[in-house]
This record gives sequence, C-alpha cells and structure tokens, in this order.
Amino acid sequence: MISFDGKFSTNDLDATFQGLGRDIFFVQIGAMDGVTFDPIHKFVTGLGWRGLLVEPIPYLNKKLQDNYKNCDGLIFADTAIADFEGTIEMSGLNPDTIPAGVFAAGAFGTSTLMPDRGKMAGIGMPEEIAQIVKENTMVMEVPCCRLGTLLAKHEITKIDLMVVDVEGADWMVARQLSLTDYRPRIVYLEYDHLNAYEKKACANHFRNHGYRIYIDAHEAENFLAVRVG
Repeated sequence: MISFDGKFSTNDLDATFQGLGRDIFFVQIGAMDGVTFDPIHKFVTGLGWRGLLVEPIPYLNKKLQDNYKNCDGLIFADTAIADFEGTIEMSGLNPDTIPAGVFAAGAFGTSTLMPDRGKMAGIGMPEEIAQIVKENTMVMEVPCCRLGTLLAKHEITKIDLMVVDVEGADWMVARQLSLTDYRPRIVYLEYDHLNAYEKKACANHFRNHGYRIYIDAHEAENFLAVRVG
C-alpha cells in the first residue's frame, strides 16, 4: 500500500498553484484546449505564467492557441510525448461523428496513446455509452518525441510546475523528467488510469527525490508532488 502525506481538495490545489506566484515557467503535457477542465488556465491568464503547452491533436491544438491568443510567453507544441522519436498512433473521439449531446466537451480531451486504459476503453461507463465510444473512435498518426528532446528544442532549462494529463500514459511521461536537472516545485498528474505497479513507482520516485506526495481527495483521480525545500 502507498503511504501518502495527505489528501488535497480543489481548493488546496488552487492555493498551491497560487503560491507559485507570477514569475514561473510551467510545462503542460496534454493541454487539450487550455480551458475545459484545465487546472491552470486561470493562473496562466490571471498571473501571466509563461510555459510550454503540448497538445498533439490538431483541432485541439488550434483551439488551445486561440484560447491563449492574448497571452504572452507561451510556447505551443503539436507533438505527443513518447519514449521514442518518430510518429505514434493516438486514439480519441471523433467530433464529426459523435451524436450531439451524448458527451460533455471534456470528453473530447480523452485522446490517448493507450486506448486500452481509461475513458477510451469504456472503463466505468454504462455499456451503451461505451459502445458509442467504440463506434466513434478515430485513430490518428501524430509526431512524437521524448520529453528531453522537446525541452532541448525549446532551450528550456527551468521548470517550476509540470502538469501531465495524458489518459494512462502519465507515468511514462513524468518519469522522463530529470528531477536532478529541473527540480520543479510542483508536479501534478492524472493518476487513476495507471496500473498498480506504475502508481507505486510514481509515488516512490517523487518521494525518493525529496517530494511530499498527496492524493486527490475526490476518487483518488490525481496525484500531487510538492518539493521539500
């Protein structure tokens, strides 16, 4: 069993992000449209945060850039983060074929490299909804690279906050960030689609590098690592 340092609420998370202040640089992997269910949007727009936003799905990347068109200091990347360089298949809901009103807008941000996990796999859904997902899934080939490759490309040397929401591939992405070279103050990632081994590996990884670790008080959906010192 994983021993966490505590649980956090939405208010706790907001206070933690607010405490980072204005002069920070963030990396967000799986940025979707930058608004829908986005935990940092109000801080990016309200505090002028600078950062790198990664969203490989073309129509979502366009929405992302449109939603942040009045913000300075942002870099947009249209590549997936994988553990190799090249191209990779991603699965997601097809917005052109899905029946109107079946899903909320956030459902279109469930594109993933691992369609056997989470929402794209129909896990936790009523059978009829899972069937709609199956019938309206599109598979896209997108460019991909390692996290380190992307950071080097944009000459990023400082990260204060890392946010990862990639529908089951979260640990694969998070483990690529060198906690020796970057030492972000906060790491926030989706946790509930990881398998048991990955959850334990993730918790131990951050704890062993001097972070306190917290679990989402709401259904243990997300994971928060806060650097000590």
